[in-house]
Amino acid sequence: MRSAAVVALAALASCVGVSARMPPTFGDSLYIKAVMKLPYAGIIEPIESYYDAKNKNLRVEYYGGADTYIFRTDLNATWQVNPTSMDGVASTQCFGTAGVPDVRPHVPDLTGFTLETDAVQVNQQICDSWVLSSNTLGKVSTYNFYVNRDTGAAVRYQMMGYDSLIGSHYDLYQLDYTNLTSVGAFPAGTFDQPARQCGSFPGPGVSHMNALEEMDGYFPGDIESDELISPEYADYLEAHGKIAAEDTKEVRLREMQFKKHSHFINTHQRKVRMGQASYSVALNFLADHLPAELAQRRGRLPTGMGGRQESNGAAAFHKRRFSNRALPQSIDWRTKGAVNPPQDQGICGSCWSFGSTAAIESAYFLKYGKLKVFAEQQLMDCSWGEGNNACDGGEDFRAYNYIMKNGGISFKENYGPYLMADGYCHAAGLQPDASINHYVNVTEFDTQALMDAIASQGPMSVSIDASQPGLSFYVSGVYNDPACKNGVADLDHSVSAVGYGTDPDGGDYWIVKNNWSNYWGDEGYIKIARSHDCGVATTPTYVVLN
Repeated sequence: MRSAAVVALAALASCVGVSARMPPTFGDSLYIKAVMKLPYAGIIEPIESYYDAKNKNLRVEYYGGADTYIFRTDLNATWQVNPTSMDGVASTQCFGTAGVPDVRPHVPDLTGFTLETDAVQVNQQICDSWVLSSNTLGKVSTYNFYVNRDTGAAVRYQMMGYDSLIGSHYDLYQLDYTNLTSVGAFPAGTFDQPARQCGSFPGPGVSHMNALEEMDGYFPGDIESDELISPEYADYLEAHGKIAAEDTKEVRLREMQFKKHSHFINTHQRKVRMGQASYSVALNFLADHLPAELAQRRGRLPTGMGGRQESNGAAAFHKRRFSNRALPQSIDWRTKGAVNPPQDQGICGSCWSFGSTAAIESAYFLKYGKLKVFAEQQLMDCSWGEGNNACDGGEDFRAYNYIMKNGGISFKENYGPYLMADGYCHAAGLQPDASINHYVNVTEFDTQALMDAIASQGPMSVSIDASQPGLSFYVSGVYNDPACKNGVADLDHSVSAVGYGTDPDGGDYWIVKNNWSNYWGDEGYIKIARSHDCGVATTPTYVVLN
């Protein structure tokens, strides 16, 4: 048996051996094939890149080269080649801009990394872990680079960010490598301008060059000690007329949301260019909203019952007016003057009041030929007795029940403006401007019945699942998201269905008016696929006026 001194010396020698090892280097000319993962944003993307350190040139390809970025520092030029669709015709186009950001490879410089003693298993491989930690403004970033213990092959690069101020992990970035090779020479033409005319972007070209921006903040040294917010977030605040919060914790929480949503948007737009998504998204005023604020912009309260028909007290179900064959192929009540412009409910769960008044306004137009605005605030203030909770949520049928018991509802001009807050009911001294005889349900999940009701009765109050990020940042196309649910208990936002139609690319859709202002969506509207309708056909109602 060895003595304790011998054992101690052996352990010391082992530790010295570990600490003396130098971190791996990769050369100046790299070919990298990897899968990029941003788990907090739900993003998984395959990438390939070619990096020429000598000339500071970089080529990044997504989805097998369908979406390609070429950065030529020596020519001060950047090109992007991606699929496009013009007037329904699919093609590939090249866009270019002058200027090149600081290029970097999809692998970190491991200077300063130290080798951890214990091996770890990553992607079913036994790996050595090289680690570096930094603490800047309370943001603790831990960088790990994992290499196969036997072969030395790169397996994964990971950055985990923890913000001690907000008390949570703010980001996780992973690159899982399938190939990281130092090459003697790149294939001919790797960094050449594409063999086609490269034009300008339809919008500000430089904002489209996002392949390198997506790596910002994930590599050592990216977070500057004097940088409270990133330049990208500062640009966003300026573009949307916002001012950074005075509270440092709130700033960081909002920038964390902005970064997550930016990654989602960039990834989704690549799918659009690939023809893998039927709708487009873009940054809007919601991008730095906190989760609670996004949730509060919804606000429908579920009944808690197994089905809507059992509990809402409607006088009847809609009776079909058209056979399936005779149904109009499309209808848009906006073009007939029956729909008021979208309003903004703000950070208040009052969507149910807007959905209710939208149905009443359209019914009033069809009956009297005048388009008026009814008082959402009256429903907010006065329908507590029916089970609505103002800014804390409600349902359309409870609003209808209040109106029927009250003897009617007032125009906004008579009751008062929408306050985005709970208020005192002052309807007692007002003469109602319209009254409801009864309200009608449309059979749940019956697309043909809802088409018939919209065609014959006008816009409907409907509720949807608005919890998916694709809906929050929708700008055009037909919103088709299989993750969007349509069960009664899944509906969290009340809106108005004002028509339907068919898109040659996106298929059949509903036209839905939202209550998040005309700065959201397609001037306040969204086309939702009838095949994945997010609940549009689950609980539709309309009113019949006296």
